[in-house]
Amino acid sequence: MKYIWYIIIFVASFTVLIVTLTFDRQPAKKIVAISVNDKQISREEFNLLRASVHASDERDFINSLVVRELMIQAAQQEGVDKEETFRRSIQDYYEQTLIKQVMDKRVSSIKLSVTEAEIDHFAEFQGSSVKLTILRANDDTAAKNSQFTRKETKTVPVQDLAGEISEHLDDLKVGERTAPFCTESGCEVFQLDAVIPPVSRSLHSTGSRDKLRYCSKRCICWS
Repeated sequence: MKYIWYIIIFVASFTVLIVTLTFDRQPAKKIVAISVNDKQISREEFNLLRASVHASDERDFINSLVVRELMIQAAQQEGVDKEETFRRSIQDYYEQTLIKQVMDKRVSSIKLSVTEAEIDHFAEFQGSSVKLTILRANDDTAAKNSQFTRKETKTVPVQDLAGEISEHLDDLKVGERTAPFCTESGCEVFQLDAVIPPVSRSLHSTGSRDKLRYCSKRCICWS
C-alpha cells in the first residue's frame, strides 16, 4: 500500500512539472501599442520604430505612424503596395512629416522681442539715403585681404539697393564694411560712409509693413 502512495505522488509531481513546462513554452502575449483598423503594432515594434527617427514629441510620432499605416492599407486595397515607387513615396512622406513637425516646434519656440524703437530705426533707415564706397575685387579671397582693383563712391536711396545689401548696411556703423558680395564677374564690398536721413518721416513710414519686414529679418538672422 505504501508503494502505491509513492507511485501516486510521483505521477502527480511529474504531471505538475509537465503542465508547468507547457505553460512556460507558450509565447508571451503581445502587448499592443497601436491598432489601426486590423493592423496591430506591438509595443516592441513601436519602440524600435520610435528609436529610428528623430521626433521630439511622441504624439507627433504616433500621428505620423497612423497616417503611414492608413496609406499602406489603402495601397494594399488598390494593389499597388508592392511597387518600389510606392514604398519610396511612403518613406519620403513619413520622413518629411516628422521633419516638418520638428521644424514647426522649433519655430514656435522662438521668442522674438522687437521694440518700437528698433522698428522706427529700421523704417527710418529704409527711407534714408546712404553714401557708399564700393570696393571691387577679382574674387572672395582678394576681397577679404583688401586686394581691391578699383573703388567707386556714390550716394543712393536705401530702397534702390538690393534687399540683402540694405539689410547688411543697416547693421553697420559709419566707416564699417560689409562682407563680400560675389558673382561670376567678381566681388564687391560696400563701405558705409554716411547715412542721410529722410526729409520727412511721413514720406517713408509704412507702419505694420515695416514691422513685418523687420521681424522677418530678425527671424532669418536667428536661424
